[in-house]
Amino acid sequence: MIENMDFTAMVKKLSAEFDALIGEREEIRAQSEKLKARAEEIERKLKGIQTTLQGLTLYTSSQEVPTELMKKTTTTVAEAMKRMKSAGEIAAEMEIPGPDVKKTLTECCRDILRQRNDWMTPVEVRDALLAAGYDFSSYTSPPLSSIHTALKRMLPDELLTETRADGQVYRWAGKQDKSPRGFVPMNTPAR
Repeated sequence: MIENMDFTAMVKKLSAEFDALIGEREEIRAQSEKLKARAEEIERKLKGIQTTLQGLTLYTSSQEVPTELMKKTTTTVAEAMKRMKSAGEIAAEMEIPGPDVKKTLTECCRDILRQRNDWMTPVEVRDALLAAGYDFSSYTSPPLSSIHTALKRMLPDELLTETRADGQVYRWAGKQDKSPRGFVPMNTPAR
């Protein structure tokens, strides 16, 4: 039976099939490389559009009137004394309204964490600040970088921190902050 088989024809047939499969494999690899390059191009464009949208969001939100979250009030000692004398109230129980002054980023982060009273990532803090209308337009560093810095500067007894698989998370510890309300140091621009 082996004597009747034409090995030359069989070799030619298998060689042709082998060459065709090699050619098809090369075509598929070339198409795969083109698709991979296109996917990378699309990813770059998506990131560019996302960055542009974030910038536009910051720009449009900076045009809005500050929300209550971003306001704090200050007044001079002379004005406070005048009101206390005229009102005849006890100074420790008296709240004195003053002109609206923007809160610092740290104060706003503190308020966000205090209000939420749950674990938050810096990205969630940023999103909450943007939703509240916080204006990052005067910042030279990216908002998320500034938020990371503000959170790390908070007193250890103010925040609880936890490292998770997806990064650092923060939670209000329930302690009162040490800074007096309404106090703005001289020659320090409010952010």
